[in-house]
Amino acid sequence: MRGLVRSLTDLCFQDHVAFLYETEEQHRAVVSAFVRQGLERGARVVYIACGRPAEAALADLCAAGLPVEPCLAQGQLAIVDTGEAYLRDGTFDPEATLALLRQEIARALQEGYTGLYVTGEMAWALEGRPGSERLATYEQQVDALFPGSACVGLCQYDRRRFDPGLLLQVLPAHPIVIVGTEVYREARHVPPPASDHCSPATLLDRWLGELAARQQASPADSSEPPDSPPPQTRPSPRGCTVAQRMQRVMAHRLAVEEALAQASALLAADEAADLTQVLAILGQAVGASRAYIFRFRDDARRADNTHEWCAPGVAPQMANLQDIDSAPLTWWMGKLRRNEEIAISDLARLPAEAAAERRILEPQGIRALLVVPMFSRGQLTGFLGFDDTWRTRQWPPEDTRLLRTAAEILAAHEERRRAAEALAFLAEASRVLAGSLDYEATLQSVARLCVPTLADWCLVDIAASDGTPRQAVYAHADPAREALVAALSRYYPPRPDGPHPASQVERSGQWVIRSEISDEDWAAVAPDECFLGIMRQLEMRSGLVVPLVARGRVIGSISLASTRPHRYGAPDLALAEDLARRCALAIDNARLYREAQQAIKARDDFLSVAAHELKTPITGLRGFAQLTLQRLRRGAVE
Repeated sequence: MRGLVRSLTDLCFQDHVAFLYETEEQHRAVVSAFVRQGLERGARVVYIACGRPAEAALADLCAAGLPVEPCLAQGQLAIVDTGEAYLRDGTFDPEATLALLRQEIARALQEGYTGLYVTGEMAWALEGRPGSERLATYEQQVDALFPGSACVGLCQYDRRRFDPGLLLQVLPAHPIVIVGTEVYREARHVPPPASDHCSPATLLDRWLGELAARQQASPADSSEPPDSPPPQTRPSPRGCTVAQRMQRVMAHRLAVEEALAQASALLAADEAADLTQVLAILGQAVGASRAYIFRFRDDARRADNTHEWCAPGVAPQMANLQDIDSAPLTWWMGKLRRNEEIAISDLARLPAEAAAERRILEPQGIRALLVVPMFSRGQLTGFLGFDDTWRTRQWPPEDTRLLRTAAEILAAHEERRRAAEALAFLAEASRVLAGSLDYEATLQSVARLCVPTLADWCLVDIAASDGTPRQAVYAHADPAREALVAALSRYYPPRPDGPHPASQVERSGQWVIRSEISDEDWAAVAPDECFLGIMRQLEMRSGLVVPLVARGRVIGSISLASTRPHRYGAPDLALAEDLARRCALAIDNARLYREAQQAIKARDDFLSVAAHELKTPITGLRGFAQLTLQRLRRGAVE
């Protein structure tokens, strides 16, 4: 960091600087040093933030020890968004932006400042706004404004997001380029390499390598003119070292890309791929001691180390890292929620606010670590990381890029795996439900399907016609404990007005999730000691209850119980609700069929009786008519 500060102190008014970074640590270090220099030199400093609130930028500056509050109050420091600078009226107009920059320089001088320091996050150019395609032209135009001006400009480019071809256009428009934490001068005198049928990423690597080689061979105090021949045409005792360093960088980058290709192929080939093997591929590529996956549950309040790979001789830690309470880990969780990587080069230098994290990390023998968050559909679901237990180390951008890409691939794989399992489960449930109109028998089969896929034990309550719920079917993963569920069903059925979760669900029609259930919770609702004893033996620690709804009416509920706290989350709820809809439809259809059969039987019985009753008077009338006719005939004879 000292080398970085010395390089930045060489900046002066009229410097136009491009900043190319690949980690949040690099971004914070350079931007905070730039802002600090501007404030200390009595300049007005304007920070143009993009894609994150001003509070986040201010928090980074405060963390760097800058006097943010007084400078904001005095007007020396200003944080603005892109709508106030680059994208007025939602459109990028280079001429208008240049005019605004001139106004801000004049304003700073009029207010008594020594000049203007301005830095902008350029990610707005990736949003597809009208005029953003003119970014490269703008950088060339604004570069012509800086000579002789009282302004220093720092244009921030995130290499992870920008297309390498675009970077090859905008970076050479700056006399000075900062790559990570290295400052390179005379950048515009290094022409972009010829395409030579190479990818833009390869060409960008070549240009950056040439930039580094030129600076190594041409010290800052050299009087050599900028247009002198390229350094590789002149003998240099340092040229070989630079070339070797670049070769090592390229070799490492190729190893990282090969690891990504292997991991991607492994995950694409099989939904049940061995994730430990994937971690081994990734960890070996970067020389890590450990590679691991953590999964969050209960809205990221708890974390479990689900997979781990360890290099030979490194002690595994997965067994010690289960059911971690994330609430005290505010520093760690804050970074993950902001989608920032956690790059720790030396654990001994953790900030004071990471004291809780230190208590977890130090017993594992960690010297350095690199962690990135895992997201699924916008929700934080876990994190992927590397540990180094052998030495402190700086994590190169390639390692961060590897971990970021791997996290995205693993998150997508997990989504596919969950979706495949859910579809298979629902398909089997539908097959069972469609197999018979005897819904009690089919629901028994469905309850057994839920165990152990969704629960350690399952109860299906079906409301009787008088509205009182009864336990219809049940299943337990442990056959020896099924008698306990039977006793619970028989002797302690939910009452319509009782506190039982199934009763609440049937009254409200809304699902209920209990993330953690203690003995005290059961004691508060237990009708007697026998009930409490049953629940203790069942060891229920979390539960999920969903209603059975048919034609807008609640006809029962499905209760899922687990012996593990914090078992149920949004994916489990979605699957349980889908299952409940299918079960409710099957129950309703079976009831309608049973009612129809009963109606048909009642009709047949009625018609049989009616026919019998109708036949009896007709027979009597016929006999009476015959008798009358006979009498009339006898009277005629007489």
